Amino acid sequence: MNIHPTKSTLATSRTGSLIPALGVAILLAGAGMALVLNQVWLTNAQAELRHSAEAAALAAARTLVDDSLLLTNGDTSDRRGLAEVKAQQLAETSPVVNRPAVVELRFGRVAVSRNTGNRDVLETNFSPDTVMVWAFRDQAHGNPVGMLMPAFTGRFDTDVRSQAEASINNLVRSVRPYGKVPVPVWPLAVREEPIPDSPLPAWIPHIEEQQGPDNLRWDESQRKIVHEADGLPEIRLQSKLPGKPGNLVQILIAGMDSGTMEYQFANGWSPEDLKSYGGEFPVAPDDLVLTSTREIDQSGRSVLEQQIGQVRLIALYAGDAGEEDAGEVQVTRLVAARLMECHFQSEGVELVLQPSVMATRMAVLDEEALYHGDVEGSRYLYRLSLTQ
Repeated sequence: MNIHPTKSTLATSRTGSLIPALGVAILLAGAGMALVLNQVWLTNAQAELRHSAEAAALAAARTLVDDSLLLTNGDTSDRRGLAEVKAQQLAETSPVVNRPAVVELRFGRVAVSRNTGNRDVLETNFSPDTVMVWAFRDQAHGNPVGMLMPAFTGRFDTDVRSQAEASINNLVRSVRPYGKVPVPVWPLAVREEPIPDSPLPAWIPHIEEQQGPDNLRWDESQRKIVHEADGLPEIRLQSKLPGKPGNLVQILIAGMDSGTMEYQFANGWSPEDLKSYGGEFPVAPDDLVLTSTREIDQSGRSVLEQQIGQVRLIALYAGDAGEEDAGEVQVTRLVAARLMECHFQSEGVELVLQPSVMATRMAVLDEEALYHGDVEGSRYLYRLSLTQ
């Protein structure tokens, strides 16, 4: 007797055979989606971690130079500790996929071969000029598929790592805007050396030879000027003096209209301002003569009043600027200064400045001097850069 399967039997058999296949398909689709999400996580984490490591390296390297470098017996022993604190702070405020990264720091000095020009970092804690940052972010609470299926992901761990390196160097030849960000400068020039029959101070004797008074200190924590000594001398500047030349002038870069002057006092030199100088201004120019005026722009005065405590670059000039309101000065070099006091008088402007140190990505490295290795760099200006 032949028994033929009924329609209901065939349907049941087909349904039973499809269920495992459907389950496998769903499992594979889910695994594929998990792998995609895992790769997205890794890509985002790697990009964010790289950014966090670079920010930490730059912040830490910036702490390697400060105003204590200008002190005769400055204590620089705590710079590494400050660098580590700064890097940790940056890591905490720059989360990687919603969690802070773990950073480790090492310090070193850059050595450049005179024969090959190759650059190496020698690890040392003595007067370091380079910070190396290792950043880590584990995936303990991330997608586990990458850990379960390394053959498919190509990764045999689920942690993300990144490394960054930042250095400071005072062998600089010029300054230029960083993209559209202007160079932090005041369009001011200070007399470099004293001239006969002038009672006003000059930069070299009062600041570099430390003959100036030491009555003021910038309190970083309170963001204000305190009347007490800090080891850094001050210089008092006057744009006008009845019957005699002053020791402060305004230099005119890119014109003398009020809008340009106000912008430069507030922000610095823009790319447009430096077009006629090839986009960058030399730190120690040869025979550079600029138009100057003893009449500090009124818009500049109002801006300066709000900038007490700020650090900017200024120029030094050689010789006598003359007694006329308009004239010319020969610019010799750029230095960094902190504005301590600002007074406006009928005769002109009176400022009190203190020397300072600036580390900026807007400083351009002198590659030739770097390879020679025996050239004295700037006391006031350092190039801050990512070197890896």
